[in-house]
Amino acid sequence: MGENLSKQKTLGASQFTTERDYWLGKLGGELEVVGFPKDCEENEFGAGLVPFVLGPDALGNLLRITNGSNQKIHMVMLTALTALLSKYTGAADVLLGSSIYRQPVEGNFLNKVLVLRNQLTQATTFKELLFQVRQTVIEATQNQNYPYETLLYKLRNASGDGVPALFDVALIVENIQDKTDVQPLRPGVLFLFERRDDNLAGAIEYNARQYSRDTVERIAGHFVHLLGQLLEHPDRPLAATGLLTGPEVRQLMDFNRTEVAFPDGKQVADLFEAQAARTPEAVALVFGETQQTYQALNRQANQLAHYLRQVCGVKP
Repeated sequence: MGENLSKQKTLGASQFTTERDYWLGKLGGELEVVGFPKDCEENEFGAGLVPFVLGPDALGNLLRITNGSNQKIHMVMLTALTALLSKYTGAADVLLGSSIYRQPVEGNFLNKVLVLRNQLTQATTFKELLFQVRQTVIEATQNQNYPYETLLYKLRNASGDGVPALFDVALIVENIQDKTDVQPLRPGVLFLFERRDDNLAGAIEYNARQYSRDTVERIAGHFVHLLGQLLEHPDRPLAATGLLTGPEVRQLMDFNRTEVAFPDGKQVADLFEAQAARTPEAVALVFGETQQTYQALNRQANQLAHYLRQVCGVKP
């Protein structure tokens, strides 16, 4: 019996070393915690919640691609969120938080938190990124016993710098994961999904001290919009997808609709001189601490024009 126990301890130590080496290799090099742009930089935490729904087309494509598998849904959502964060920040190296899948038997586990690291460019397709994310999840699950706190400590020692956290954005599918596994780490944004028959409810828990509700609603809208495009065209590069929804595109067009009728027979110089005559003492130019009025600028412009014509021989 003692001999068997000794073998178990040896195997346990070997597995611990294997998992440690995996995580230190996977998370080696420079690490940058990528998150959504915050409205306010505060260390305090305040809970907020924004529910959202997928459109019928996106939901249908999702259930078709995943065959209704909750684990596959988890991987697809992780892929879409990775792409979304990359588009928001321009990052090519994205770290997300998640948790281990629920185990067939209850027990005290050494670790319940997973850090999922994936690399991408705007030339990457959704299908390519999904394959990478799937591999990342499989490997992380195979090495899920290495404690997050120990990993954090090891990375701090390896880098010589403080590593306050490994992710600020996390994602959970509640049918197969427990959100309470990652909630104590207080990610700034936590995407939650729950499968209900042939429907999928979505919500974002967020730190209301850092994000406004409007900002999170916009993030949710961008996620749904991007997910629909990725599922519809999985072989397109990410660069061919956009974040802006229809109303946002129309609003942007309205913002840029600044055309005005140009008076017939008038040149820019004529319009400037007319403005100088109307408001000679108004400020026309600001450079550092220097300001210049329309009258002074018009006088200098005329002096320069005279010099170019008379001395330099400039013609129309």
